[in-house]
This record gives sequence, structure tokens and C-alpha cells, in this order.
Amino acid sequence: MPKELLDELSDSIPDLENLSLKVKQEKQKVLKVSKKSNSNKSNGSGGLPVGSNRTQSTAGNKRRWDENIGNSSNSKRIREHGESNEKPNWKEYKQEKKAIKVERKKSDKGAEEYDIVQSSKEIWEDLRRKDCSAERKLNLSAALYELIKGNLTKFMNTHDMSRVIETLMGTGTVQMREEVLQTFKSNPEKIYEKYSHFVALKLLRHANTSQRKQFCEIYYSLTSSLAAREYSRDVLEIMFEQAQNERHRLKLLQHMYGNAYYETWLKINNNPSDLTLKAHIQAKPSARKKIMEHLEAFIGKLVDKNMPIGYHAFHGIIQQYLSVSTPEESERIIERAKLREELYNISQTKAGANVAMQVFWNTSAKDRKSILKNFGSVSELACNQYGHVVLLAIIDSLDDTVLLKKVSL
Repeated sequence: MPKELLDELSDSIPDLENLSLKVKQEKQKVLKVSKKSNSNKSNGSGGLPVGSNRTQSTAGNKRRWDENIGNSSNSKRIREHGESNEKPNWKEYKQEKKAIKVERKKSDKGAEEYDIVQSSKEIWEDLRRKDCSAERKLNLSAALYELIKGNLTKFMNTHDMSRVIETLMGTGTVQMREEVLQTFKSNPEKIYEKYSHFVALKLLRHANTSQRKQFCEIYYSLTSSLAAREYSRDVLEIMFEQAQNERHRLKLLQHMYGNAYYETWLKINNNPSDLTLKAHIQAKPSARKKIMEHLEAFIGKLVDKNMPIGYHAFHGIIQQYLSVSTPEESERIIERAKLREELYNISQTKAGANVAMQVFWNTSAKDRKSILKNFGSVSELACNQYGHVVLLAIIDSLDDTVLLKKVSL
């Protein structure tokens, strides 16, 4: 072999060695990348390789999760009971927790008040049993009253003790109800509270006629605020239901007519012979504008505060408004209170039936059709004390016999 050729080969050998080394390094890199991608697929991050099982990785994750939870619960147990591996006595543990809770309540309420509440609840549990005899009820009621009689104002608006007082209103004596009545007389704002108003409802249901009259006299001048509040409106509804006559109901409505009515009528004559709004406006025409503006705003306020459409007070105030309103004013209040849509629902009371008839008589033929298409059960309304009058008014004023046949019975 010529010498020149040997020299050329010897010079190229280092280059070949470097090239083979680079090739090996690239192969190792490719192998590392392929191994990494395969491991990710088997852990569920990519597609499943052939023959793998996803449930294995899921089970492994769950096992690790359980171990972590176990470690955390163990650490909590170690913090509370020391580093002993023995299981704690859960019965003693619960008793300790209960004792801590009792001590906390005693510090919040006072030890004396806490003892009164607990003793009252124990008596109450026996008092409300169905198998409790009448004689035993009287004895338990007397014992319960002796416990709480000095704290009625405080206990009325508590979640637990208000229920105790409610039961006492039903099982106790007239003197016990009189004591609760005097509490409302000295604290009339209690009727607006969440739990106290339940006591007022129970008192009205079990009180005698004299006590109901006294209770209504407390709130005659506050009926407008009673109607506008969420809790007190329920008490006002019971007052309307228990009203002895129409004059009593009109008396409950008087203070809803506004300051103009009070200044021009009630302030001068505290007990007028005719309590209707129509009689007052006929006697004092100059006060009409202010009274009507106030009533329209007040009815709108009741609608905005979601006063139930079936309440007597709501029907009564609208009836008085429509009795003196012009057609334009009537149309505004009918639209504002959505009376056409609720015609069937307001026909269940005496005032509501009068309102329903006025709405139907002053409605166009097109609106009458829509009212009857959405009307409720005619048979139920026909059996109602006041609703049947609305049906007679509908039949009398409607000559579309085809439409009447479509009304559901």
C-alpha cells in the first residue's frame, strides 16, 4: 500500500472514533425519552399501552390517599391522647366534649339562666306528651310558669324557649296568658321578632275575648307597620280572622290610610260612626288626594314586600281603595297588584270577593277571557262562603256561553 494512502487513513481514524461516540450518545438520549413516555402512559397521563390496567394505578392512588388520611387521624389522636398506640375510649371522649360544651353555654348565658332553661325543657318534654293527663298538665304548667315568669321578655325570642312558652299558652291558665299579654303591652316591638311572633300567634289562639280585645288595642295604631313586616303580618292576619264584626276589621285598617286621614278624621273624632274610607272622603273631600297617593304607595310597598295575596288585610285595604278610586286609579292598582292573575285566589274572603267582582266588572272582554282560561276549580269556589258570589257575578256579566263551558269544574 502506498505511503500516501496510509497517511490519509491514519488521519481519518480520530474522526471516525468521534462519529461513533456521538452516535452512541444520541441512541442513549432516544432510549431515555421513550422510557419516560412509556412510564407516563402507564400512570394514566396518556394513552394506555397494550396489556396495561388503569385500575392498578387508581388503586395505588387510593391506597396512598388512605395512608395520608390515616396518618392525619393518627396525628390528631396523638395530639389529644398522647403518643400511646392504644385506641381512645370514645365514650369518655364524648362526655368530655359534652362537658366542655355545657361549660361554654354556662359562661355565655350564666349558670343560673342555663339551669332554668334546662329544667324548663325537662318539664316541657313531659308536658307535650299525648299521654299526659289534664291534671298533670296543670301541675307541670304551674311548675314551668314559676321557673320562667321572671324571664319572659328574654326567653320569648329564643329558638328553644319560645316553643316552651307556646306550649304553656295552650296548657296554662288565664293568669299565665295574662302575664304574656302584659309583656307584649310593655314591649310591643316583640311582635316583629322572629320567634316572639309565634308566641303572639299562640296567645291569640288560646286567649279569651277580653284578652284578644286588649291585644288588638295595643297594635291598632301600628297596623301599617305590622302589614309591611315579614313576621308581624302573620299576627295581623289572625287579628283579622278573629275580628268579631266588620267594624272591628275597619278599625284595624284605619291607620293604614296615612297621616292625612289621621289629621282630618281620627284626631278630631276618635270613634266615628262610619269607619269606611268612602264616608270620610265624602265628609272631607280636600283630604282625598293625599290619602289616595299614600294608599297607592302603601299597596305597592306591600306587593314589593311579597305580602301573601290571600291575606285579609291585603283584600281589605284594596277594597277601600277601589271604593273611592277613579277608573284610571283603579287600573293602576289592578296592574300593580296583579289582581287579574290572582282573581281566583282573592275570592276566598268577604273583602276579596268584593274586589274580585269589581275587577271583573271593570275589565275588557279580552282580559275576561284570559282570566277565565286560568281560573281555578269552579266547584271549590262554588262551595266557598264568599267565592260563590264571584261566580254569580261572572255568570251575570258574561254572555259567552262557549267560554263558560271551557272553565274547569
